[in-house]
Amino acid sequence: MPQLDVWVLIATLAGFALYAAACVLVYRYADAHAGDTAGRRALPIMFAAAAVICILFSCLIENHNDLNTYNSWGQWILQNGVNGFYDTNEMAMPPLFLFLSAGLSGISNVTHIPYRIVYRLVFLAQFLLSAYVLYRTARKHMQEVPALCMTGLYLFCPALVGNCSIWGQTDAFTCMFTVLIVCCVIERKWLLSFVWLFLGISFKAQILFVIPCLAVWLIYKMVAEKHWLCLIIYAAGFAAAVWLSYLPFAFTHVAEGDVLYFIDVFLGLANNKSWFSSFALNFWSAIGLNLVEASSLWRYISYGVVIVLTAGLCVMLFRSKYEHKLFLAAVLQVMIVFNFCIAMLERYLMAVIPLMLLLGMLVKDKKFRLYGALITSSHLLGMVVAAKYYRLILNSSSFFADGVVFLFALTIFVVQVLYAAKAISVLFPGFRPQDKLVRFLKRGKKKEQAAEASCDDKMSEDLCEDRQ
Repeated sequence: MPQLDVWVLIATLAGFALYAAACVLVYRYADAHAGDTAGRRALPIMFAAAAVICILFSCLIENHNDLNTYNSWGQWILQNGVNGFYDTNEMAMPPLFLFLSAGLSGISNVTHIPYRIVYRLVFLAQFLLSAYVLYRTARKHMQEVPALCMTGLYLFCPALVGNCSIWGQTDAFTCMFTVLIVCCVIERKWLLSFVWLFLGISFKAQILFVIPCLAVWLIYKMVAEKHWLCLIIYAAGFAAAVWLSYLPFAFTHVAEGDVLYFIDVFLGLANNKSWFSSFALNFWSAIGLNLVEASSLWRYISYGVVIVLTAGLCVMLFRSKYEHKLFLAAVLQVMIVFNFCIAMLERYLMAVIPLMLLLGMLVKDKKFRLYGALITSSHLLGMVVAAKYYRLILNSSSFFADGVVFLFALTIFVVQVLYAAKAISVLFPGFRPQDKLVRFLKRGKKKEQAAEASCDDKMSEDLCEDRQ
């Protein structure tokens, strides 16, 4: 069992505080130099520095358990083929990721380069690619200096650097596809929206956390603009592409007549944990249900909450006239799913990092930026807990360990609620719920005073009658 490393804890908290402060300072610098055009030469320097940092951090852990697992999947596919893979490996990744793992294992076998080096170089490249996609997206909405500042915050985000280098996870893919999907929906590139969605879901199922509200908007826009035929063709093509991607892995089942076997596989990939919130700092942790086994009733309750909140988000999206409302809607959608679904991993929330940084440049509200900086920085806490202390907390009956998880979760959840409240005020500039609450309370107080006055008048009348 891992032991509590005080120095790692101190470094994590210091990284959290420093990155949050850096976000606030960079936002101010970007505002002050928003009109400047010079500075593009800094872009390759930032990318080179980020690459060096990722390579150095990759040396901290030679073979993380996840890397060994990915390599074992790749070797299994090279030796046995893909047919029947999911029968043996129930908790594996979607098809395109498995094909990539097999390819990297093959390269490692042929070149005799250790798998961890091949894997990390490839995923370093995809991390840098995701940063470049974010930069190109930012340049469509802002000047050069703010775009560079935002890209720098992404490249040097401690959670993303650790996730892609030390841990060797693929969440930067999810970040990249999230940005691409949102941008294509904004720009009405319907076909590309479905293409990026297919690629995203074929690499990581968690891309679905971003989709519900955007999918409603996409369907509404295509129907409103009378693209009925395109909608039907693209949706059918998307479903067929997903089915075909799983077909090689389930050929035996399909040959036996179980043509929808891939649905069972996908649902198993998307929900292979039985506990409430894993080590996520979300709503369930904040009310003390972290690490508690989830019953069917709680599953239905959690899904019901997500559906109701998503419906409310769709209503706000349709009624808001804010220019960048789809970016905000995507962030709020991920936060809804993350906070109110069970079996969440902390890194599932990382898909909002690029959009939060982008919104931090676009929205000039100081509190909105501060809450976003705190949420973005908090990913580091969750990643360290997940990678180093999860089993220590899971196997501990210590009140202190449970209390630390509860306080972290409660704090982060409250900050996310404050961020969501600010986001609503951005979507509807004239909407101030606190003012309505004050008016409601004042109205209630006036009614109470009127009732007391009428009661006093009645009592005085009764007293006069008694005297007579």
